[in-house]
Amino acid sequence: MLYLLDADVLITASNTYYAIDQVPEFWGWLQHQGMEGRIKIPLEMIEEVQEGRKEDLLFEWIRDDSNRDALLLQEGFDNALFQRVVDNGYASDLTDDELGQLGRSDSGGVRHGR
Repeated sequence: MLYLLDADVLITASNTYYAIDQVPEFWGWLQHQGMEGRIKIPLEMIEEVQEGRKEDLLFEWIRDDSNRDALLLQEGFDNALFQRVVDNGYASDLTDDELGQLGRSDSGGVRHGR
């Protein structure tokens, strides 16, 4: 089974109980699970982390090639699934601006689920 992580999982872990410089074992475990194909992160979620504070340890961690390569979900955008999520979970009459916001949020991760 493949588990997809949202950006908030990484952000919350880094900012609370699993700070990168205090619990490096957790972050190594994430990388290992990613290499084993058990945990992945959609590109949109990685980009969300990278849009945060540039001096943050999480920013450095996610930009590290070995971490990014291990965790990046190598799957394309499923537009039909995204549209189903929008229509059934949000509304079928959203503006282009609202759709753009959704594409970067939770539904952006949902469209990768099966």
